[in-house]
Amino acid sequence: MARAKVTNEDLQREIAALREEVRTLHRICGRMDEHITFVNNTYSAVRRPTNWVLSRINSMMGIGGSAPLPQITDVTDSEVVITD
Repeated sequence: MARAKVTNEDLQREIAALREEVRTLHRICGRMDEHITFVNNTYSAVRRPTNWVLSRINSMMGIGGSAPLPQITDVTDSEVVITD
């Protein structure tokens, strides 16, 4: 089986293509980070009023002891921590 000869130019083109892919992924991940932050901020803003409404509805219906919505806390590299 004959091996194809890889030239320096071939390697440089491949490196350039990989760099462009990394740039694209970096932009996409940045947008996703912004979206996640938006969703977390929105959830945090509506969590308390939603819990208040749910507790009032449950008390009118005679349902007691419903658990409040969980709170999202610190987000690290690949981990989301949700607490009650």
